[in-house]
Amino acid sequence: MDFINLVVYEPHGLKEKKLPFIFHFDTISPELYTDVARDKTEHKHYMQHCMQNWHENTEFLYITEGEGILYKNSEKINLTKDSIVVINSFDLHYTEAEKLLKYYCLIPDRGFLQQNGLNTSLINFKTLIKDEEAIRLFCNITEEYEAERDFREAGIKSAITEFVLYLARKHTSDEGEKKDSKTLHYMRMAIGYINSHISEKITADELAKEIGLSKYHFLREFKKITNMTLVEFINGLRCEKARGMLRDESLPISEISALCGFENGSYFNKIFREEAGMSMSEYRRQIRKESE
Repeated sequence: MDFINLVVYEPHGLKEKKLPFIFHFDTISPELYTDVARDKTEHKHYMQHCMQNWHENTEFLYITEGEGILYKNSEKINLTKDSIVVINSFDLHYTEAEKLLKYYCLIPDRGFLQQNGLNTSLINFKTLIKDEEAIRLFCNITEEYEAERDFREAGIKSAITEFVLYLARKHTSDEGEKKDSKTLHYMRMAIGYINSHISEKITADELAKEIGLSKYHFLREFKKITNMTLVEFINGLRCEKARGMLRDESLPISEISALCGFENGSYFNKIFREEAGMSMSEYRRQIRKESE
């Protein structure tokens, strides 16, 4: 069964229906980080790395502070302050940082861009862009989004279109038509399957069979593309899911463990501590303390 057509690992639901994009401010660090004061821009925090994902819409990052690494398909790209990073549609990717990394994340709806003559599915943007004008145009988006102005919706749409148009004219790859590989196709299928069955027991034999590869070929290619073993990836995804659920005080930790695919709560707590540097109950107390 072709799960790439059934499951998009990171489905994009628009927070504000009138605004055709996803926009948030992200931080990655070894410790829990909540010291972000932004009225309108949603804040997301990841412990050391965000999980491997892919999506149909093109993603644009603006690095504002720190250093990190973007793993995109089989590439490794160093991230530094004052750079624009582009993740083209269907690129398999994740970001990690050993210290604090801060960046804005913009994901415009490709239907909106296509209506404005920018079919990003056919545009192969360069990955790393260091261009003062591109940064200025991105900052225009954040200013329009965060400020209370007349015609805010029109201002944001105009700023996004101007930014993407500039990159399309100045920063596309010379390689021409975007290339894909069967290996990446299989890995997207695998990640889609994992994400949709994360609360269930998942084995390498089962997963390899579902996507049509031999077990050992699949495990070798999965490690090569994701830079993680299958077990590390699944546990990381389950811990990320648990971090989001721990914000809901009404959910018992034992129930969260079960919903994340672990019948043995104490074993999952051990995995969570290795990933987050603290137990689930300690993480919940930390969130409660930061929100007071």
